[in-house]
Amino acid sequence: MDLDKRIETVKQNSGSSIKKYGKWVLIAIVGLWAITGYNGLINAEEPVNKASGNIEAEYQARVDKVKVISKIVKSAANYEYTTLVDVVKARQIKEELKSAGDKVDNATKNVENFDGTKGINDPTYRNLQSQLTGSLGGIDVVFERYPELKATEAYRDFQAQYEGIENRISKARRDYNETIETYNKKVRKFPKNLIAKVFGFDVKEPFEADKGAENIDANDIWWSASDIGWIVGHSYIVYAPLFKGCTTVLFEGKPVGTPDAGAFWKIISDYKVKSLFTAPTAFRAIKKEDSEGKFFSKYDLSSFESLFLA
Repeated sequence: MDLDKRIETVKQNSGSSIKKYGKWVLIAIVGLWAITGYNGLINAEEPVNKASGNIEAEYQARVDKVKVISKIVKSAANYEYTTLVDVVKARQIKEELKSAGDKVDNATKNVENFDGTKGINDPTYRNLQSQLTGSLGGIDVVFERYPELKATEAYRDFQAQYEGIENRISKARRDYNETIETYNKKVRKFPKNLIAKVFGFDVKEPFEADKGAENIDANDIWWSASDIGWIVGHSYIVYAPLFKGCTTVLFEGKPVGTPDAGAFWKIISDYKVKSLFTAPTAFRAIKKEDSEGKFFSKYDLSSFESLFLA
């Protein structure tokens, strides 16, 4: 009897202890899990913030270098080129360098004066950064258009500053995308997504590459140098421009022989084409006929921003 009573007493005491302390044990376990999960999300978010800061640092470094480049271009615009080329061409070089320099200055001011959210995917901020990239490319186009300039000190100075700017920014963007992939998995997976929702850990948007053709506006000129009978041709020559509301160029001819390897450049110059879509074979043919870019240097391509090959 005594043994049975003792067993019963132990059972009663055990049940009472579980009822008394069980909920606190459960709360402690849940709390410990929540703290561990929260700290894990914090640790995952830190590299994301660092990677985002690296992109902004590279943007600022580009602005600083662009200011140096602007001084180089302005100095180059005042150089006396009559020792290299004839008077008419010298004047043209000066005008194009000045124009390219002014575009860089304007793009730089727009970036520096931006007072909105400097988010990775903020459309306004991204557009200003893209304009700055395009303005730098415009300077490079001028130097490429006039081979004589490559022998000048200005060109060497420009190359020293320009080289690697966009590569470093591209690397910072890739690093950011790789970092947020790990973070987003933790935020979205159950059961950590419960902690993420409670404490406001949102899914991060990856950096998206510029859409290119989507930068075409209603006032821009688009040219798809393809046969209109092909699916690519009538899609990109007719329907796509209708969707965007922009002007499209209809061209009957070849990149060479109609009449020469400067046919594409002439059309771009005459109609102020902003973006061109064509096949790689077209440019292989142009390069074969005009390996030194003599036709390229004859035309004003300041409107030309984007080339798509497929």
